[in-house]
Amino acid sequence: MTTIAYDKPVKDFIAELSGTGHVTHTSFKKTSITVHHNAGNLTHEGVLAVWRTRAASAHFDVDAKGNVAQYVKASEYAWSVGDKSGNESSISIEQANTTFDPDWTVSDTTWKSTARLIGWLFAHVIDKAPRPTNKNVFGHKHWSATECPGPFVLKVLPKIIAEAQAAYDEFTSNPGSAPTSPSSSKSIAQVAKEVIAGKWGNGPNRVSRLKAAGYDAKAVQTEVNKLL
Repeated sequence: MTTIAYDKPVKDFIAELSGTGHVTHTSFKKTSITVHHNAGNLTHEGVLAVWRTRAASAHFDVDAKGNVAQYVKASEYAWSVGDKSGNESSISIEQANTTFDPDWTVSDTTWKSTARLIGWLFAHVIDKAPRPTNKNVFGHKHWSATECPGPFVLKVLPKIIAEAQAAYDEFTSNPGSAPTSPSSSKSIAQVAKEVIAGKWGNGPNRVSRLKAAGYDAKAVQTEVNKLL
């Protein structure tokens, strides 16, 4: 499992995007999130098809139905904002459009899904980040001379940030809503302690989330029993 351990499905295109060569596999400390638009109503597969021939990428895409896909590991350098510092420090999220030039609108379903993802990323991925604000959530044009993410997204960006703040508050007030680490790099003992602290939920939900994050749920439970 290479995608984030989100509490909603995340379609995994990380290996396929890596195969294009349009990503730099170097990790950086992320401090912000940047929103984009597809300049089209693309499926997740359609986004990948564009990046197979265009030297570009982003960490995530949210389609017209609000579904999430991941193309680049959250800590890595995506070729997304046209600025070295921005690519190092920011996590980029693409969004499908529902209308085209000049407004480039996205559906409420799409931008609200993006906002929730932003809240989760600030709560669980971005190191020691404050709540999402207009100081750390940007449109693409913040970094370079472009019209992306389009006039509609820029207009609703304050709403996106407000929704992201609400999601962030929910995730941070309920640590059991998602694991604190999106990777399987922790030891079984460390994860077991997190389980005891309630950070992975209970019952079948805990098992499915542990498996999704790449852990052996039975081994974790055995360690929990030892610790208890």
